[in-house]
Amino acid sequence: MAAEASTALLDEYTTLFDAAGGAALRLSETDPIGKNDVLLVIDMQNDFLPASDAPDGGRFGVAEGGSAVPTMIALINKFTDAEAVVVATRDYHPVDHCSFDSEGGPFPSHCVQGSVGSKFFPPIGEALTEARKRHDNVHIVFKGFFEEIDSFGAFKYAEPHAETRLAHKLDVPVSCGVPWTGAFKLKQSNLSNDIDAPPDVLSVTKKVPLADLLRTAAGGAVKRIFVVGLALDFCVLDTALTAAGADFEDVIVVLDASRAAHIPGVGSVGSGFLTDPKTMVEQCADKVKFVNSSAILG
Repeated sequence: MAAEASTALLDEYTTLFDAAGGAALRLSETDPIGKNDVLLVIDMQNDFLPASDAPDGGRFGVAEGGSAVPTMIALINKFTDAEAVVVATRDYHPVDHCSFDSEGGPFPSHCVQGSVGSKFFPPIGEALTEARKRHDNVHIVFKGFFEEIDSFGAFKYAEPHAETRLAHKLDVPVSCGVPWTGAFKLKQSNLSNDIDAPPDVLSVTKKVPLADLLRTAAGGAVKRIFVVGLALDFCVLDTALTAAGADFEDVIVVLDASRAAHIPGVGSVGSGFLTDPKTMVEQCADKVKFVNSSAILG
């Protein structure tokens, strides 16, 4: 990680978020973490970290992403110690994925299957590896591996939401792609030796949707889902919204364990954010809450 862990962008976005009405969605405290709680760590892969933090990645880096990593690791440890459920997602795209600009999509090529960029950012990978040694309820899931449709969120999209939100092949009905949205548990035969192990060749034939995995892992009764990762206004937001859409009632985004997409000269909000926090506040009203990590970590 970079030597200087700046939070200037987090501070700016939080101010904008609160001014847009986000303060009303914030929790000041939370109950202690228990076995029926879930931590979702979203897309903490080399390609989503800035190249200054991840020299082998950075193809779609989120500014200041590295500065959120220590908080995420503390949360992974907190949930593991509480014997709660920890799930980390991996964006896992084929080389000709519909979201890539080379295929007419909006984004640069990133997290290509088998590439270094698709692997976990090493500090996160190490934290997950250690967590798996201490507790057997730490899981890896994959998303975005069908060429025809993207998936920001880790839960299945409703068709109207997918139509307007996700890149997809125009010659294929969205209804054909929707079953492949969200994240899936896939068999990884070498996972015990390598946190970045690829899925087995035929694992997709027995894929387990994340919603089903969580209900099983939490003993049939998920209490709360906490979401962290990159980027706040894309994959973290959509994971929270699709979780609420999957009938999980208590969904909470940990603000300081995420970062919003920020590209100066491209983004039009504040100093260069791509998404207006007001939009996020409107989408999350009555569905998703927000909290700072201090309310969880103590």
